[in-house]
Amino acid sequence: EEIALIENFVLEKNIKGYRKWSRCFSKILNNEDRYAEQEEVRKKIMKVIGDFHEGIKSKTGKVKDLINAIRTFMINEEYEESILLMADRIEENDIPLARTYRALYKNICAFFDEMENVLGEEEITLREFASILKSGMNEIRIGTIPAVIDSVVIGDTERTRVSDIKVLFLTDMNEGVVPHPPHAAKILSDQDKEYVENIFQKKGIRKQFAPSDKGKLYIEQFYMYLAIAKPMERLYVTYCKAGNDGEELTSAYIIPRIKAILSGLSVENRKPSVFKGTEKTDIYFFAEAFRKFLYDGDEDISLDDAVLYSLFEDKKRYIDQAIANDTDSVVSAVILEHAGDIYAVLGQTKEALDYWQRALKAGSESALLQKKIKLKKYIE
Repeated sequence: EEIALIENFVLEKNIKGYRKWSRCFSKILNNEDRYAEQEEVRKKIMKVIGDFHEGIKSKTGKVKDLINAIRTFMINEEYEESILLMADRIEENDIPLARTYRALYKNICAFFDEMENVLGEEEITLREFASILKSGMNEIRIGTIPAVIDSVVIGDTERTRVSDIKVLFLTDMNEGVVPHPPHAAKILSDQDKEYVENIFQKKGIRKQFAPSDKGKLYIEQFYMYLAIAKPMERLYVTYCKAGNDGEELTSAYIIPRIKAILSGLSVENRKPSVFKGTEKTDIYFFAEAFRKFLYDGDEDISLDDAVLYSLFEDKKRYIDQAIANDTDSVVSAVILEHAGDIYAVLGQTKEALDYWQRALKAGSESALLQKKIKLKKYIE
């Protein structure tokens, strides 16, 4: 209630800046009685930020002094205790998030220490300090350990630390994704870092910058090899042949190296089939199937397949349309079998058996089809 009261008040009266906030509201507005409630809230706020403002009020200052002002503010306001209390509150519902909260304060303090060691004696403006502080805070990453032994963990090769992996999927192994494209320098370029590091070496200063783009490439490659060696049972590496816009994509540089290291690996070109994709991926598979059928003359793709790959969103409705629009006097066995598959997955076993029987009569010699009819259920 106090926050809402003071926020509406300062917006209405256009009270901005530390100078106005440090003066009594009643005196500013020439009414000593009317704004007593707002004045009490103002005093509480200024008690919190007054000392902090004194520490950063000059337009320029040494980095270490600015950092100490923030440290003092956080200690006075018991930031660490507040964060730990918040972690205790959410632990019952979200253990990973609670662990992240507990590690947050230490990571922030570690960043302040590094910033002070590197730039401590430098005099910079508040605007420059705020920019550096924001960039550093955005780079803080906190890893968490899974809450249970048997779990599915989604992460990246650099930050995720998990042992005893049974099955590992490395996805999106395409050029432009692996390796990561370099980011534009936020403060220092690679050339700047190299120049300053040479000065550090000559003067015997033991300081080190974050890795350059070249160094990051080697680190990423190292983590990639570690990831390949982790799974105990199976390793799956996937990459796309085409993007969402239809443009051809190339596999990452690491794919040939993986093949050379693991000579037993085979490349499987996934042929799209019913129930093995999302709505969006089925759309792209459908378009790719039609392209191959119409322009490439791909013998592995038939018109029946192209129609079947279009089964996305409401699959049953589309298969019904495919059957109704079949121009042949006898509906193809492929379409009938897939229609049975769809009805079976939707729980309509009677209709599924009917379509499977019709597919058998239409000339299908599939042993899997006969097994579906016998077991009365869909089998991949």
